Amino acid sequence: MKMKQAHLLAILFLMIAFSCKEKTTDEKDKKVVINSAENAYSKTAALDSLIELNPDNSNLYYQRSRYYYDRKLFPKALIDILYATQLDSKNIAAYLLAGDIYIAMGQGQDAIDIMNEAINNNQGNEILYERAVEYNFYMKNIQSAMNFANDLLKINKNNANAYFFKGLIHKENNIDKAISNFQTAVEQDPTYYNAYMQLATLFSKKNDKMAIQYYDNALRLQAKSREAIYGKGYFYQQQKQFNKAKSEYQILIIENRGDYQAIFNMAHCFLAQDSLKKAESHFNMAVSAKPDYVDAIYMQGQIAERLGDIVSAKILYQNALKMLPGNETILQSLKEIKAKEQ
Repeated sequence: MKMKQAHLLAILFLMIAFSCKEKTTDEKDKKVVINSAENAYSKTAALDSLIELNPDNSNLYYQRSRYYYDRKLFPKALIDILYATQLDSKNIAAYLLAGDIYIAMGQGQDAIDIMNEAINNNQGNEILYERAVEYNFYMKNIQSAMNFANDLLKINKNNANAYFFKGLIHKENNIDKAISNFQTAVEQDPTYYNAYMQLATLFSKKNDKMAIQYYDNALRLQAKSREAIYGKGYFYQQQKQFNKAKSEYQILIIENRGDYQAIFNMAHCFLAQDSLKKAESHFNMAVSAKPDYVDAIYMQGQIAERLGDIVSAKILYQNALKMLPGNETILQSLKEIKAKEQ
């Protein structure tokens, strides 16, 4: 009896101890939240007080707007930043933040308009022209984007961003001009990662081995770039250099076991080398990583069919068809399977 009482007391003691521990943790969390809220209040209160004492100080409104912007309080941020630009039309940082706020609010045309105002008040400022090019390009005002890019090059003929956006503009209808502008961009700025990636992609489409050089340049700047490693692997795959392709995809898979696209492509490399079992294993891995990956499920069916497992192949094709009703490729494979069953 005493043993049981002692045991119960021990359990009760432990429950109280854990309860106290949890309470302490909760209290700490609450204190962190309270302190954070108090700090935030203190900062805004301090800015409010400073603005009250210096109502014509543009930079103070900029600081409070930045505070609101960082916390995604965009309407409040916008009110302050627009007033900052009214107080000081030479406040470049205020105009740039105003553009960021409009973009964050999904108001692209307003972002363009504020950049136009900024440029009118600050002729020759490169950063403002760069933003004007960017905003017009993404709002599909292509001619305006090109005009601002050309104006930017009149200010500074070595501006890499101007050449980069001219490359993006020409990419739609003149690949050679696009390549020329991207190449000039990296000549002006050898650390321009996005320009190297654009060049790598364009040379890949041309089946030109220069693509590898540009992928390597991009990787020199961002060693773990998934898009660069994947692009390099895919280029090798298209060139039927399957072992090199697999090496690139393996890097991605080691980094992320759930990279279903890299796994799927590696499976295709094994299939091209007639390694059916390894291909099967990787298509299975791709489906495990992404259960609704229709292409991989279909390829599971293809492998099963080639291995003579007609029943499994039929089930896999049917599963794929449920996800992609009416797909002619899958329907044709099902038709062929049914013919083999007869």
